[in-house]
Amino acid sequence: MEQLSRRTFIGQSMAAALATASSRHLMAFPLDSSKNDGVQKISDPARDLFTSQGWEVCGRLTADYGASALRLQDGFILSRDIAPQSCSFSFEGRAPEDAHEVQVWAAIRCRDRDSRYLFGLRGGANNDVYLARYAPEGGNRFLGVARLPFRPEVGKWYRLRAETHGGRIHIYVGDEPVPSINVEDKEALWDGGAVSLGGGWLAAEFRQVKTEPLAGQCLERFLAIGSQYRQESAPDRASKRRDVRAAYRPLTIKAAQGPRYDIALDGQWLFVPDHELPQGAGPEVPTSCDDQWHVLDVPRMWTPTLTWLHHEAGFSLPGVSETKGIADNLYAAEIARLDSYTFDWRKTKSGWYRHHLIVPNELSGKRVVLCFDAVAKISTVFVNGTKVGQHTGMFAEVVCDISEVLRPGHNVIAVHVIGQPAQSHGGDTVSGVAVTVEVTEAMLNSLPHGMYPAEASGIWQPVHLRVMEPTSVDEVCLRPSLDRLQFSVTLRRPAPEHAVDLSYEISPASDNGSLHKETSRLGPGSSTQHFETPALKCKPWSPDSPNLYKLEITLSSEGRVLDRHSTTFGFRTFTVEGNRLLLNGRPYWLRGANHFPHALAPNDLELARRFVTLAREGNVAVTRSHTAPFTKTWLEACDELGMGVSFEGTWPWLMLEGDPPDPALLKAWKEEFASLIRQFRNHPSLLFWTVNNEMKFEVLDRSKPERLTKKWEVLNDMMSTIRALDPTRPVVCDSSYLRKSVAQEYQNLIVPRHFDDGDIDDRHSYFGWYERSFFHYFRGEFGQQSATKLRPLISQEMATGYSSNDDGHAVRFYTFKHYTALAMVGDEAYEHRDPRYFLEQQALSTKELAEAFRRSERSTSAGILHFAYVSWFRNVTSANQIEPYPSYYSLKKALEPVLVSAELWGRTLVGGRGYGIRICIANDSGDGADIGAGQVRWSMQSEGTVLSSGLVAVPPASFYSNVWVDTEIHLPQQLPRDRTSATFHLEYLSGQRTRSENEYSITAVTERWANQSMTAADRFCLLDPSQTINAAFRSGRFNRISHIAEASSEEVLVVSSAETLLQDTKQMEQIRDFVNAGGRALLLKPGRALPDLCPDQVQGYRKAEGENAWMWRPESSAFEGLTPLDLSWFDMGRDAIPKACSGTYRVSYLRRDVSVLAYCMDRHGYLKRPEQMAEFGGSPLLQIRLGKGTLIASEMEIGSEDPIATRLLGNLLLLLQTRSVKNPEGTK
Repeated sequence: MEQLSRRTFIGQSMAAALATASSRHLMAFPLDSSKNDGVQKISDPARDLFTSQGWEVCGRLTADYGASALRLQDGFILSRDIAPQSCSFSFEGRAPEDAHEVQVWAAIRCRDRDSRYLFGLRGGANNDVYLARYAPEGGNRFLGVARLPFRPEVGKWYRLRAETHGGRIHIYVGDEPVPSINVEDKEALWDGGAVSLGGGWLAAEFRQVKTEPLAGQCLERFLAIGSQYRQESAPDRASKRRDVRAAYRPLTIKAAQGPRYDIALDGQWLFVPDHELPQGAGPEVPTSCDDQWHVLDVPRMWTPTLTWLHHEAGFSLPGVSETKGIADNLYAAEIARLDSYTFDWRKTKSGWYRHHLIVPNELSGKRVVLCFDAVAKISTVFVNGTKVGQHTGMFAEVVCDISEVLRPGHNVIAVHVIGQPAQSHGGDTVSGVAVTVEVTEAMLNSLPHGMYPAEASGIWQPVHLRVMEPTSVDEVCLRPSLDRLQFSVTLRRPAPEHAVDLSYEISPASDNGSLHKETSRLGPGSSTQHFETPALKCKPWSPDSPNLYKLEITLSSEGRVLDRHSTTFGFRTFTVEGNRLLLNGRPYWLRGANHFPHALAPNDLELARRFVTLAREGNVAVTRSHTAPFTKTWLEACDELGMGVSFEGTWPWLMLEGDPPDPALLKAWKEEFASLIRQFRNHPSLLFWTVNNEMKFEVLDRSKPERLTKKWEVLNDMMSTIRALDPTRPVVCDSSYLRKSVAQEYQNLIVPRHFDDGDIDDRHSYFGWYERSFFHYFRGEFGQQSATKLRPLISQEMATGYSSNDDGHAVRFYTFKHYTALAMVGDEAYEHRDPRYFLEQQALSTKELAEAFRRSERSTSAGILHFAYVSWFRNVTSANQIEPYPSYYSLKKALEPVLVSAELWGRTLVGGRGYGIRICIANDSGDGADIGAGQVRWSMQSEGTVLSSGLVAVPPASFYSNVWVDTEIHLPQQLPRDRTSATFHLEYLSGQRTRSENEYSITAVTERWANQSMTAADRFCLLDPSQTINAAFRSGRFNRISHIAEASSEEVLVVSSAETLLQDTKQMEQIRDFVNAGGRALLLKPGRALPDLCPDQVQGYRKAEGENAWMWRPESSAFEGLTPLDLSWFDMGRDAIPKACSGTYRVSYLRRDVSVLAYCMDRHGYLKRPEQMAEFGGSPLLQIRLGKGTLIASEMEIGSEDPIATRLLGNLLLLLQTRSVKNPEGTK
């Protein structure tokens, strides 16, 4: 193959290269090493050479070229010449030796710079091949990822090839015979296009680049492949089944000492799907043959153990590409586990388990109970052919007394499990949207399964035998207070005519000391006894001091011990008083977050302890058992480590729409939830009950009073059940219910019918994610909008975004389907960009929101549980590899028990200026103590150097109160650099010790930096019809004019408050004529008048209080000196909501005479279709060519005092004053 030199590679245009495509050597590396023996940074002239020879430089490209490869980072190079519609594009790529992971990106079928099919090879946390289509105005589509059978290595070359024909695209890695990705874009927006190299946030090197037509035998091969793609080879299930079945051994039970002990039955059980059983087989019969059965791990589901985002389908694509993209690695591992089974798990709806036991003689005469902690979903249990129990539901215990059927020697346990009922009550039709989840008919109408898939199946929680004497303790119900314990004991007494001695002892769980003990004689016939201790000197349980005690009950008769039963508990109360929650009699603000990975790893004790420990170290004190109820494993970890729990019910979105479900389903739901309450009510960590998540019928059915009444009757029945089983705890009747939102129904229906709407209101909100950001809640707006007098208001779902558990990018589904993350960080949300931008913005939003609530909601609210905590960690299900993301650390600061918090309206400060701020002390100390007078020491620090500091006196802070102080902070005029990253640090001192610390990331700039571009700009003409000179112009040189006719074509014309001027038709024509003749104009706030001025280029205007804009053309000199997140929240002055722009424009993206410089999108919820994103977004900054001239139209808030805005304004002037300014060529 002919090899091209470095100069030839750079200089040869795509057109010339395509002319030689038939000889199959478009661009070939390695380059001619004789021409250059080192790596050199490409200079600006060299960049221009890219452009002059047919390559467009896109983005903030860093390009180096060496002896054998081209190195690109951040930006990309785009060929201006169009490749054939059917073509093959190949190259070798690698991550340089100094990279920390492999990220190699390129694109095919590029219509322009914004419309292209991007593909990449990813290592690091991903290890996959990736493909997506990018296009403006909702044209982005995710097209798939393919897991790699190897881990890409830094420094190693990999050959990638993309082939396209019609709407189908193949992506190959190496010499694989079928593509890793094979997808047809059935909604393709264009045909054919050019190619590009680069675009990733990490450096990549390229060589051996080649583009050629896909024709002849190559096209025939392409067509022959059809829809095939690389897949793992099918395992030899038959031989594996024989091997594992041969290795299976019955479990030999060994008798233990003591009147009560448990024997774990976890491990390998035999299993056969129903569809594999021969006709007439009797699997429950002990003598039936199971030699051909499979082996299955217990406890594990035979379906994916995944919930909510981790299992939900988001895309109509195969394999891992189908999911919403929160954890590709976890999903792939879970599917690999299931695929390793020797039966077809996807086909299996029901099946039989068997386990063989060898039982010793010592169990004769004992009471033996077989206990399944949970089975999904309908189970029937047999022992030695006799039916011993059954259960409907997937969360409650299945307890079977097998004393009469168990025998010494060989025994067989057989369990029939139905995961999906034979009668389907619904399908995948979306019935509604409950804030975060598209709810299907299957979710609404099937047996309650939390947020597990509807097909969840199997024995999925531990199994054990409990061996006891016939007379034994059956149930213990505790009702502790702060200094005494009331409890009831229910006994199983096969011979009630005999008296029994019952003694109990209360002792600390951590040592052998005794707190109290007592003995009583139970006469004949009594089965339930009630006890109450005297006042005790005990320590209360709380998240800060999780003091645990043991209640040990001993039964004896005539000196013989019959049973010894132990319950771990805590002395703790949790109640409601007015609009406050009280823990142990003291006001308690919920400092919380949810949810945890308990549903992903329900039985992993090591993970439970590790995650709860991490959460407590992160100052999270309360959580919610969202997506699925906590298991015993997780509740015990919460008890021991100090984590308060809102225990949520099993049927999210129940009765969301339509009529109530079948009474049989409601009965099963009620009975199972009641069983869970009885099982877990003794846990001290459990603070309150929550019936369900987001039923929302209370609001949605207000127009249907008959249906509404029926649903309230269902809910009221459950509330009565909860109150009867546990009168000690408050209840949230529906997680999302606000009494204030149904005020009329409350008076006309709820009160007259004596319906119970619970004790606590709970608002779900998504400030900064679906809704406006934290700045809108600095003054107590949350409580003002939602609180009911004398009723606690909380939020158990306060979301600020979801991050991938693999790499920290925004979850794919919300980026591609709903464009949610783009409202925060724009295109930086996509997976070829640096995830730190989304993580940093999410962390900022989370911290500021949490602090805003603690500063401003003391009098109206009672606490916040931030959401979704499970997405704020990498490797969230691995106790050894879990790693928190920035939001974890930001929330940790915001949830300090004693918080010192600054109310900051701006984050970019100028040296030499003073800034008045308010500082708040929120005292929620774990010991409930008041804090005496103290001081706050503030300092502004950069790179270990204190730039400025001060001390502020602080008055005493009573417990559960806030104290405010005003102060002024300042920066020195001289800074280490003109622009520097700084930290604003607060230290709260009282009683000669530090009570709390906090810090905020700040950008510090000099006046010189802020005004650099303005100062460098030539004199310009300023037309200010509103007579309000923009403060940002103070450092500029301008001629103030009163009429357009006074403007000089040699100077840039700046029109302030341009909409006012353009409302005059005559002056609009004068502006148009000025630009058409070669003039250059900057129109500030032209608003609704711009579409009239430029009707061909601008299709519409939308007024919007835009909070975050982003650079659409980051390489434009308009953004010189600015970073990707700079166009956010311009400081509008104290007490004014910061914003980036006041409106946006919709343009024709295919025109060559208009260029989008920046884009802004409102916060928004779910979109019915991606194209709707145009309704929420647009460009606040346009460059337009009219005739011989250029104008820039800006809706950005560049008239504010924010130094970023000042710099941007100066940059725009310089851009227009550059005589060589290039004509807009569309947003391409």
